[in-house]
Amino acid sequence: MAKEWAKKFYHSRKWLKVRLLCLIRDHYICQECGEAAYIVHHVIELSHQNINDTSISLNLDNLESVCKTCHDELHNMCQVKSTIDGVRFDEDGDLIKIMKPDKLR
Repeated sequence: MAKEWAKKFYHSRKWLKVRLLCLIRDHYICQECGEAAYIVHHVIELSHQNINDTSISLNLDNLESVCKTCHDELHNMCQVKSTIDGVRFDEDGDLIKIMKPDKLR
């Protein structure tokens, strides 16, 4: 759910257009696990300070299509960064490599 301060942005025409372009570019495939994607994730997370900076908020290079499971994990990872890039902890607490499908760009 969008934060209150970001709701206007997420309902804007510009965002809806860029969101669709991202999903089409990624063929509606989650860029983290390869499952079906319907969420567009900001790699550099939006904040009060950067939401009006289009190089972050509307830049396709800062966006990736993801499924809900991966989106939730990405936001948990943003809050507590406890591993190096490319690995994460699984449900048992073991480190596993994050598999990304080849991007078709």
